Amino acid sequence: NTVRNRNKGLFIIVDIQSIKIKKQVLHLSKYREEVDRLMQDYPHAWWIGLSYRGSKWEYPFTEDVQVQGVKMLNAWLNHMASKYEAHFESFKGVEPLSKGGRFSTHVVLLSDRFISINDLKKCWKHGFTYVRPYKPTLGGIEYIYKGHLGVQSWNVCSGKGQCRITRKGKVLCKHRHHRETEV
Repeated sequence: NTVRNRNKGLFIIVDIQSIKIKKQVLHLSKYREEVDRLMQDYPHAWWIGLSYRGSKWEYPFTEDVQVQGVKMLNAWLNHMASKYEAHFESFKGVEPLSKGGRFSTHVVLLSDRFISINDLKKCWKHGFTYVRPYKPTLGGIEYIYKGHLGVQSWNVCSGKGQCRITRKGKVLCKHRHHRETEV
């Protein structure tokens, strides 16, 4: 009976994730417009696919694995922002539970500073990295939001240069407009 309830719970989560993906598809034009608008302040952009090493990342993975993968992705973005004194805006997606195969994350990353593809790859230590210059005509946004579960995104600041971090850890950023991607 416990196994049946656990499987029923998994089916409910999978169904909820499928519904979220269908809703994301309805907002594709909004996501594309947001990327175009942000590229005025963040002229450097990459399409990134990140995989994760280890057996827990293989199918079938759990919702906890999705959460841990997003935390690792966010830590990677924070590390790079600090290392390269950059500001990032990102559009992120993760593998849904219903999709077979290994867990991975996909990101359209916008930056106010140029970072070489090689440097971006070197910073990811948890598996394979696929990094290419972002070209809107190749459908990176569509790939992320049509077949993957969108993840909330926000501005990532290094806290260096014209920005600073207070004694309590609050980042005072030179970029006035802070955005959160609602998915």
